[in-house]
Amino acid sequence: MQALPRTSTTGIRHQSEFGHRCRPLFNLAEGFVHLNYGSWGATPRQVTEKAASLRARMEERPDLWFRKLLAPETLRVREVLARYVDADVADLALTENVSASITAVLRSFDGRLGPGKGRVLCFSTVYEMIRNTLTVMEHERGRFVDTIPVSRVVQNDDAFLSPLREYLESGKGTEVRLAIVSHVSSTPALHLPVREIVHLLHKYDIKVLLDGAHAVGLVDLSIRSLGVGRAVDDR
Repeated sequence: MQALPRTSTTGIRHQSEFGHRCRPLFNLAEGFVHLNYGSWGATPRQVTEKAASLRARMEERPDLWFRKLLAPETLRVREVLARYVDADVADLALTENVSASITAVLRSFDGRLGPGKGRVLCFSTVYEMIRNTLTVMEHERGRFVDTIPVSRVVQNDDAFLSPLREYLESGKGTEVRLAIVSHVSSTPALHLPVREIVHLLHKYDIKVLLDGAHAVGLVDLSIRSLGVGRAVDDR
């Protein structure tokens, strides 16, 4: 599998100090060791302080904030994010979280998914929330999800590429309308060979939804060069 380079918010690689040296950057209680950053926080002090200052501006002049100030502030954030992930700002939207984004994309395929209509493809490492959403949709319209099993002990990229290639060459790919691919999976924690996976799927004209949770800040990311039609992230 691929190593995870460390990147700054300007996209320039740097070596970060981890462990006790970076503890002052967070609001964690003394003596508390926080490991589950994938699910809940912790948010750096600099971010919480900026958020607090924006809320204070909003409360000072609520009507002015929502009528005049919020839109340009939101656009500025989108412009910064677009540069960081190398995407067109017109294609970038802010949503509540990754779960809401993925649900919106899946629901946009209503009428095109279901038995005799179209299928969704994913690996067994897909995030549990996505699996649950797909299960609910299958209860509504019948089975339409194909899951490619991947061993929890992964030695190299072929653990993903070989079964995907076998699936596509079997002819089943003709029915797939959308493939959901994690950039960095949750359980087990793996950096998938996204570029190669997307290239294979595009050869069969399959649209790709990239679940980029955990990816921003961990790996070099260029949405433009990956060529995915839909990508979501929560960092």
